[in-house]
Amino acid sequence: MLLSATTSLKDKVTGEKLTQKYLTPKGPTQKDPTPKELTQKELTQKGLASKLAAFAVDSLLEEVRLTPKPGLVDSHNNGSHHDLTLRLMESSALSLEETFFEMAMASFEKRPTRHLRERLAAIGRHGEQQMLAATGQVNTHKGAIWVLGLLTGAAAIHLTPTSRIS
Repeated sequence: MLLSATTSLKDKVTGEKLTQKYLTPKGPTQKDPTPKELTQKELTQKGLASKLAAFAVDSLLEEVRLTPKPGLVDSHNNGSHHDLTLRLMESSALSLEETFFEMAMASFEKRPTRHLRERLAAIGRHGEQQMLAATGQVNTHKGAIWVLGLLTGAAAIHLTPTSRIS
């Protein structure tokens, strides 16, 4: 079975298609990856990782839309934040879906180790750059990337190919 483009939460909101760059590792001699045949296990992990990423993004969206939150950005105002808006916070959250997906994929069938934590940190730093690009260099979710990234990774560690989440 060949992989086709995946519809993600970001796709639904913005109509953009995410690339499948995470499926084929890029080495120093490899060019851009092309779709490859995936095993059932890889498809299952990819589906679970997509759900975990969507849960993380949904939690960020739900938090920012929760109203009222005196002093914080919510659906009615920017609170005490002159550099933040509801739309900016939503864009930031949506920009992080791929980051949370990659964190989940990196964690499947792993044990909590220093190496895994360092891998998640590297993915998180890349996600932080994506977030800053999406927000015009405004820090909207830097702490959330670390916290939700660790939670996403921990959930993936404990999921198996027969796990069902909703």
